[in-house]
Amino acid sequence: MSAPHFFSHPSRGRGGPGSEPRPDLPAAPPDGAEVDPPSDAELVALPVPPVLQEPTAPSRRGATTRSKLAEGARGIKLAIRAESSYFAHAYRGLLIAISAALLGLSAGGWCLLIVSAALVLVAETFRCALCAALDAVADPADPLAKTAREIAAGGLLFASMTSAAITITVLVSRLGEVLGW
Repeated sequence: MSAPHFFSHPSRGRGGPGSEPRPDLPAAPPDGAEVDPPSDAELVALPVPPVLQEPTAPSRRGATTRSKLAEGARGIKLAIRAESSYFAHAYRGLLIAISAALLGLSAGGWCLLIVSAALVLVAETFRCALCAALDAVADPADPLAKTAREIAAGGLLFASMTSAAITITVLVSRLGEVLGW
């Protein structure tokens, strides 16, 4: 049985034309020499090539509240610019706010309307972020990416239906009070 030939591939730093020996790797044995496989300790001591190292995320430890708020504001601005549906949400929200003001809605009713509108905007923002991430890493025709987009759209639809139910309940109950139903 022939001995294993470690580091013989040019991309691993040994044996290729024009390759330079790497001082951090063990020397290659002469051709035909018996080679003892490296021990576990020797294998563990080998440096990990940069390609195989875990990517490190930038540290957020030193981030200030101000920088986090600025990053969030940039994210909202990017989401609004990327999706025209934010304008549709703003239009519907304005019509609901005008209706609530004309009906003289109570503070509790306003809170419910604000929370339901925020629910839709958060769902839309998450959908937008997911689509942007998928556009960066996946082919648009990829069936898994399509499935992820559809699930995100389903989450937005669920949030929108919940918001519509809350809005209708709050506004119709107040309209009933005003009209004496």
